[in-house]
Amino acid sequence: MKRVKTAELVPGMVTGEDVFNFNGQMIFPKGFILTDRAISRLSFYAIDSLRVEDEIIEAPTPKPVEQITVPSHKQRIINSPEFKEFKESFDTEVDLLRDRINRIVSENAPINTDEMLAGAFKLVEMGRKSYGVIDLLNHMRDNDGETFAHCMNVALICNVMCGWLRYDKETTRMATLCGLFHDIGKLHISDAILEKRGPLTDEERKIVQTHALEGFNLIKNLPLDEHVKNAALMHHERCDGTGYPFGLNPIQIDPYAKMVAIADVYDAMTSTRPYRRALSPFKTIAIMEDEGLQKYDTQYVTTFLDHVVDSYINNRVLLNTGEQGEIVYIHKEKLSRPTLKIGDKFLDLSESKDIEIEEII
Repeated sequence: MKRVKTAELVPGMVTGEDVFNFNGQMIFPKGFILTDRAISRLSFYAIDSLRVEDEIIEAPTPKPVEQITVPSHKQRIINSPEFKEFKESFDTEVDLLRDRINRIVSENAPINTDEMLAGAFKLVEMGRKSYGVIDLLNHMRDNDGETFAHCMNVALICNVMCGWLRYDKETTRMATLCGLFHDIGKLHISDAILEKRGPLTDEERKIVQTHALEGFNLIKNLPLDEHVKNAALMHHERCDGTGYPFGLNPIQIDPYAKMVAIADVYDAMTSTRPYRRALSPFKTIAIMEDEGLQKYDTQYVTTFLDHVVDSYINNRVLLNTGEQGEIVYIHKEKLSRPTLKIGDKFLDLSESKDIEIEEII
């Protein structure tokens, strides 16, 4: 094994180690046979040398093949048996959540939090064994706007965030339960307002904002942990004091409500609403980058954004120019503006301010 400068690499050389960029993202694994394209990629990432095996393997000569349509990342997920199984289980768990919460509110039925959490943890485990929960949820959009589907989404995102933060099981259970109950107050908001096709009036917006206090009042006397009650009450509070219903400062906001706030706004922005299309994950990330450090808990929002964007490496995207590209590099100082590979060229969106990612395809 020897170390060779990138400028002296030739096709057929075999990497003797995993190759990472300076942000710790793997580019090639150990044992990868280098090609001209791979060597160009190393130069792009400013990697000046790497360890290679002594033996050079003859690089295969590409054979001409018929032009075929390669399924997009989105198509691969939607057509996969794992996605179909996840969607079926998701819909079942949302129906169960709706029934349980309605009975708790209208019939004063006993609360079995273990049963409620079991469904959410089952979905997280299904996601962990396939494409990942965040990726699967991005394609679970036929229930957009439905309160209980949204509550399940937020619960699953909170669960995944706890994993990223390396929290213990009890903390993860609590965060997940907070997500399941956080929007319970919307049961007291008229469907005519929640499903209105068009922007809300100022009066309607004030009515919607009452759901936080309404939710707290619905569950304040129930045998639920105070964190769950606080999450229902405070998930629209913001660390800069601009939230509602009370305009609390960060010290006053329950830590679980801070986590739910991030999951809630991400799911809401990336979901279709009666009055607007869903925003692409990268437009949502851009908004959260601009507002995040002021409005949200710094540890939570930076951890969330760092992990969400990493899940999109190698995904194909559609730009507002009509072009399609592949995400090859995430800029840690500007997460929403990755570098793309379009054909044989690279496009750094951090230097191309007028070009936007419209959607993941």
